Amino acid sequence: MRFHILVFLGALTVAQAQVIEQTQPLSGGSPGHFSTETSDTLNTPFVDDFSYRIDKPSPGLWSDQDVWVNDAMPLFQNSIGVATFDGCNGYGKPYQPGNTATNGISDQLTSQYINLQGATDVWLSFQYQRAGRGEVPSSSDSLVVSFYSPADSTWTQVWGEKGTGNPDAFKTAMIPVLGNQFLKKGFRFRLSTYGARGGAYDVWNVDYVQLDKDRNSGDSIVTEPAFARPHPLIIGNGPYTSWPWWLSMSNTIANRPNNLTFTYRRLGTVPSGGWSLNLGQYRWEENGILIQQQTAVPVITTTQHDQDLTFDVGVPAAALGTLNGATTVKTKVWFDGSAAGTRQNDTVYGALHLDNYLALDDGTAERAYGIENVTGSRVAQKFNTGGLGSNDSLKGVSMNFAWYDDSVYTFRLAVWA
Repeated sequence: MRFHILVFLGALTVAQAQVIEQTQPLSGGSPGHFSTETSDTLNTPFVDDFSYRIDKPSPGLWSDQDVWVNDAMPLFQNSIGVATFDGCNGYGKPYQPGNTATNGISDQLTSQYINLQGATDVWLSFQYQRAGRGEVPSSSDSLVVSFYSPADSTWTQVWGEKGTGNPDAFKTAMIPVLGNQFLKKGFRFRLSTYGARGGAYDVWNVDYVQLDKDRNSGDSIVTEPAFARPHPLIIGNGPYTSWPWWLSMSNTIANRPNNLTFTYRRLGTVPSGGWSLNLGQYRWEENGILIQQQTAVPVITTTQHDQDLTFDVGVPAAALGTLNGATTVKTKVWFDGSAAGTRQNDTVYGALHLDNYLALDDGTAERAYGIENVTGSRVAQKFNTGGLGSNDSLKGVSMNFAWYDDSVYTFRLAVWA
């Protein structure tokens, strides 16, 4: 069975219809809270790969909360977690709602104070990507880096990259910290974007930020194993993160895959013989109660580096088939072994909400589309609902609207199967 939802939109009558693309505020609600506390000044190395589970920058490393930490926006990243810069603040609201005509400073990411007293050969490096899954920055948009001088309390721009109008792969920036005014206790650095402040426009993704001494211009290689994609969706029939619980109990194989495929990478220089990794350890829980786990797994050794590699984890079909009523199933999948690196990017988490509704995607609306300048325009969304029967009925629809001044508009919903 397939349900279609058709939205009839009312608007002013104009001679020509136009399809528009609206970027969506990337996160809602108040910023997450950490228990981490920072001292007055950090020591090197300063490293952040944004692979933690909270959607805001760690206050132990950063002094502001504007950017969105997520897995949804990057494409072909080396590891899970990036910091996404756009025209929305830390609450997911545009800095200037409705203003897409003029550019200005949008998101900023500012380090805590860092002690560089006596340090030599200090370099800042990070990986960056234009757009990813977001709106592409144009040539009038930019990502810039500024350094803070404790000596005179001033900021100096030291690096910048313009948009190109095209999405691209991740690139690496290497920036030397030059000048005695910076090599002191109390140094800071800041990444900022210039672009439209009216929504999630002119998107940049940043990953693997590292500031350290005793480096050189070629010291840009990240060496570690890491998950390269987030946890895959658990339901096999369509991109759903929420699903009717009574269908989970059914024997419809399409709703419940036998295995989930996970993507990881072995990054950097290949060690002699290759890393030995214990791949595919997992734990499944229902409301905190263990359903199934596996910790005895094969040890995999390979010299294949800097490319996507995969392994499978079994789905506990029998346990999922006995669930009785609305519930939440959570999973944790990880690997370990001989390789060093950032341990938090060696683990991914997933969740499946079983209730009385269908929910598409992963809960993040990267883009929004609509039609303007015409009366009676229509937009339809199709839901593949295999497994629903004649005794099932639609009783309600929940919608997430892009941040927009829609107080003067009306619409109607139509549903057909």
